[in-house]
Amino acid sequence: MSVTCTRDSEFAALCPKQTDEELSMLRASLKREGCRDPITCWDRPGRPILDGYTRQAICKEENIGYDVRLIKLPDRPAAICWILANQLARRNLTDIQRTLLLGRLYNEQKSENHENLRKNAEGQNVPPVNHAAVLAEQFGVDQKTVKRAAETQNAVDALAEKSPTLANAVEAGEIPATHVANLAEQPKAALAKLEKQEGPELRQAVRAAVAEKPKAQRAPKSGAEKANSRVFGEVEAALGRALNRTDELNRNFPNGNLHRRLLSEIKAAMGTLTEWRKAIRK
Repeated sequence: MSVTCTRDSEFAALCPKQTDEELSMLRASLKREGCRDPITCWDRPGRPILDGYTRQAICKEENIGYDVRLIKLPDRPAAICWILANQLARRNLTDIQRTLLLGRLYNEQKSENHENLRKNAEGQNVPPVNHAAVLAEQFGVDQKTVKRAAETQNAVDALAEKSPTLANAVEAGEIPATHVANLAEQPKAALAKLEKQEGPELRQAVRAAVAEKPKAQRAPKSGAEKANSRVFGEVEAALGRALNRTDELNRNFPNGNLHRRLLSEIKAAMGTLTEWRKAIRK
């Protein structure tokens, strides 16, 4: 092991958490057979890990050697897309893990080129990519599945802004994905009560909270309302990513004053978006 690779908190967070049983089996396999798969890193200063966070941690604890594979990628968005696509190839994903990974990958690819005309190497305009079609073919699903996955991911991101605990519960499969959009619209006080529940009691409390929503609010949304919800969700997700990237920016180019100022402005934008969303419901 001649190359030193490092942990990147944002990259690590993209990888679904493993269960205690999976971790135990992985540890036993590494101790018995060694680390057969290399730790994959981005070939740039610092060598941030793209795949193998858990394997590297166990190898360090057990003093097991491992190889490092370097991959060249043009920028951070490309690295994030590589991680998401790589994680989607795992066979032991739960349904919700697969849905959220697919949705995030679709959102990341869309935000990267904004579905606008781009230029190729010769400077000629080329049409935008139909990312839903590409991902549908790549992962053996239809385009509607890809877009529904993105809507679920947007709802989880919106819920995480109010209650990271409940967002984690969704990702762990403790709360049905069908309830996420409803939960994301509930006030923080109601979500705080749900956070105190666990296991079957949590699922029951979530169902009760959804059932208690006034019928007028639970009526089917029109096409325009669905579009509005999707657009607001995409903007919320973009602001959330910007908030995370700001810390990365400050690590690479330290400037405490500007860092705090940018964080404040992004949070202010989030507040403005929330007011905007409430305004159209009146």
